[in-house]
Amino acid sequence: LTFSEARKMPIQEIHLKTVLQELGLSQKEFIDLCILMGCDYTGSIRGIGPKKAIDLIKTHRSIEKILENIDKDKYPPPEDWNFAGARDLFENPEVADPETIELKWGE
Repeated sequence: LTFSEARKMPIQEIHLKTVLQELGLSQKEFIDLCILMGCDYTGSIRGIGPKKAIDLIKTHRSIEKILENIDKDKYPPPEDWNFAGARDLFENPEVADPETIELKWGE
């Protein structure tokens, strides 16, 4: 069951184009925002939650610029923080060609 099915909540559709327009961000800036808020591909900066991440992205427009301007004593980035690798996974995900996948059904 999905969250909405389990709680009898209505399904809510979220459209990327609308989110980008409402936040005033480009796709690249939105990806950096997602990385700052925490993702499965890399660590995050302790002490930076959603509100701070949005403020930082709107001010500096990229993780690189944020790292140039942030107080690293207050918000230390993880050691060997591979945000560029995470960004690449969002921008260039590995996608299998469905024509090359053989499905087998069993009991």
